[in-house]
Amino acid sequence: MIKLNFDKRFLNIFFFSFTVVLIIVTGIVLYKGKTRGFEFHCNNLEIEGSYTYDGGHTYYTLNPKSLVLPSKYDDIVILGHFNKDLVDKRPVYMFIQGLKVRIYVNGKIVFDQTNISEDTWAYFEPVNVKATDDIKIELSTDKSYIYNVHFRQFLQRMYQADRYELIREMLSHYMLHMLVCPAITIMGISILIYWACFRGVRDYNSVGLRSCGILMISGGLTCYLDYNYITLFLRNIYFLNFLNFLTQAMLVIFMVSYMKRYVAIEESQRRMNTIIVTMVTFTAIYMVRFALKDNLTEFDWMFMSFVIAVLVMLFIGLRDVYKEGLVIPIHSRIAFDTLILLVSGFIIEIIYFVITGAYIVRVIEVCLLVFSVAQYYLLVSSNVENYQKAKRAQELENELVQNKIKLMLGQIQPHFLYNAIGTIRALCTKDPKEARNALDYFAKFLRANMDSLTEEGCIPFEKELDHVKSYLYIEKLRFGELLDIEFDIKTTNFECPPLMLQTIVENAVKHGLMPKKEGGKIEISTIETQNCYEIKVTDNGVGFDTSKPLEEGRSHVGVDNTRQRVVALCQGTMNIGSRVGNGTTVTIIIPKAKMPGGVYESNIG
Repeated sequence: MIKLNFDKRFLNIFFFSFTVVLIIVTGIVLYKGKTRGFEFHCNNLEIEGSYTYDGGHTYYTLNPKSLVLPSKYDDIVILGHFNKDLVDKRPVYMFIQGLKVRIYVNGKIVFDQTNISEDTWAYFEPVNVKATDDIKIELSTDKSYIYNVHFRQFLQRMYQADRYELIREMLSHYMLHMLVCPAITIMGISILIYWACFRGVRDYNSVGLRSCGILMISGGLTCYLDYNYITLFLRNIYFLNFLNFLTQAMLVIFMVSYMKRYVAIEESQRRMNTIIVTMVTFTAIYMVRFALKDNLTEFDWMFMSFVIAVLVMLFIGLRDVYKEGLVIPIHSRIAFDTLILLVSGFIIEIIYFVITGAYIVRVIEVCLLVFSVAQYYLLVSSNVENYQKAKRAQELENELVQNKIKLMLGQIQPHFLYNAIGTIRALCTKDPKEARNALDYFAKFLRANMDSLTEEGCIPFEKELDHVKSYLYIEKLRFGELLDIEFDIKTTNFECPPLMLQTIVENAVKHGLMPKKEGGKIEISTIETQNCYEIKVTDNGVGFDTSKPLEEGRSHVGVDNTRQRVVALCQGTMNIGSRVGNGTTVTIIIPKAKMPGGVYESNIG
């Protein structure tokens, strides 16, 4: 039976590829449905005639592509007729944006929406309207003036169709838009879920993920709430306006919040926090006033204040990154550059809205899509990288357990046990008191070795030093004057990996001093400097050639294991200096920059 093993890396790539394929296939199906499956019956109506503005008596030929209009005007009157007969019973739909509209057919009012100007699709029921019938349309606004783009859209967006035919027409026109916006929202939800799942995981960098996820969700919803088609589904314009403002406000607020992750200067962070709090307060006040007043008359200045705030944030972020000389890793640099692109697109959209009264939409949509794809890609690649690190950490942990066992077995070798027991046995008849002392030291030595198997972090150096003294006491009983021991301990107020010093000292005795007939001397010293603690173990034994690799064996395993644990647990270093015939010096450096929990701060940025 074949056993399939799918790791997280494979699953991440698989689901990412599946999402891309699903979007492409959906687009193909919708396109084929447009070209093969549907027969649209939307009659695009045009008005042929003339118009005047601001109560003037001069009439201009009506041509939506070349309108003779000033930059600001309050009302428009159109006189003319439809370009075709309206003989069936289907309604006439018009896209009205920021306008009050009244329509006459042969002097009779057939449509009247002059109580309030809304951005929505509206319709009237024609009753055998002929192409020769006189049509009069009055356009006005409750804003400061009429925007030209609103007038053009009114002339170009007039259809005779039922509601479902118009919905299909708009969906076919905005098909790509309908795919991109939900994709951005789904990617934002994925990032937000990922942040919620991993925010409590140790050593996982989740800074900015929450703001990024909410930014993408609110941005996707903002682009999705396009009045050109959404008002065909949601008829509650009051709620739609409120929702549209809320999503845009959240987009700006979390855009600034996400940008804050790149600001390293404490003063700049305080300024950004102040501006974010101010923006949230203004948004809350505006929403309350909107709910009470039931209008959006303050919409323009509110968003202009948002533009100013975003520009300030952008300036602060760029100043910290470039002028302060901050170095951003390549992955973070990609995210930062796409964020700048998104901010630029947003500013262009808002400025265009303030000038023309309408959004381009495509600019912010493209910038948001690039930003979202980049963030999602970085999240997937980061997840793969974190998985590989976690897998490697698990392997190192397993290796550490095995190395501890090997190290412990290397410390308690049979010949050492036999020699120690033989020495104690000989003392029992010669010097029973000394035998009792030796037995106490031997018990301490064995207990320290066994305790090292359960230690997961560092231990006090004083405890490690006691362990070494127990070992040297027994070895001194065995070798007598052949083993000279000297301690120069100036500090013990630090921690070290268990069996660190024991391994080095035992190696010095067994492989440095005892091969010499006359024996030798071992010196153990500690010193505290401004930035670190320094431990030295020096012997005047036989030494070895450091340019040649160490021979395989238990001593080699012990030295390598000790070096790895000094680096992993303390971010320290271990250097070995030796010359043949002159002895060996082992120097261990343990930095003082220690983080909580027994883990030392890394020098890697």
